[in-house]
Amino acid sequence: PNARDIWAAMAQAPGFHMTGYDVGGSHTGTQTGFITYGLSQQRTTRIEGINTTEGASANAGYFDFGSFEEFQLGAAGNMADQDVPGASLNITVKSGGDRFSGMWYSDWQGDRTPLGVKLIGDNVPDVFRVTRQRDEDGFFRAGTPLRRGNQIDRQYDLNGHIGGPIKKGRAWFFYSYRLNDQYKYILGFDDLAQSKLTNPYTVKATYQLSRGNQLIGYVNKREKLQALRELGANVPLSASWFQASRNYPMKLEWT
Repeated sequence: PNARDIWAAMAQAPGFHMTGYDVGGSHTGTQTGFITYGLSQQRTTRIEGINTTEGASANAGYFDFGSFEEFQLGAAGNMADQDVPGASLNITVKSGGDRFSGMWYSDWQGDRTPLGVKLIGDNVPDVFRVTRQRDEDGFFRAGTPLRRGNQIDRQYDLNGHIGGPIKKGRAWFFYSYRLNDQYKYILGFDDLAQSKLTNPYTVKATYQLSRGNQLIGYVNKREKLQALRELGANVPLSASWFQASRNYPMKLEWT
């Protein structure tokens, strides 16, 4: 069980020390830093064999989690195809088969629902809501009063895929879609900050040319919208970033 996020899965793997922990998708829109045996840089991410590493440490985009067949995490002692000393992440995407099959996943959490039921908690003790108040241990709470404990106002994840034959025994397809959208409050501000991650399509086609030859085509469109990035106590609204990014990992492979 995890937050349907690569970095949340890393938190469960041996040899990975995370700089933060995703709770129910709380890190949506931001990659979580991590250290493996003292190294926080020089790592590699590959999806379907394509190197999608950004710089020396990050991944160039966010993932369609539902499209994964499997993924492998390597903290140390990696194979010879790992060209740097840091961690490795290797992702394989699902393929279509001779039977049509599919899956739909969705979740939603938020302060407000049509029935008036709150699906998230906000457990700020009263002593933290007012400055200069003494807590139960006799200490005074100083600094900015807290209005919220849980930053998330609402968040949802829509993810579905389908695969099957184009021609049985010869050609197959796979298609997946994901939208992961979050709205949260920033401490000291009344504005809601959005982190919207979209994979409009993940497409993989397989064609068996002959008994010993196979063609695989793959393309994935990945988009991110984060209109108030870095907004916080030391970064005012006027200085926050507007991030809108898009990339297309793709390949044509002949085996």
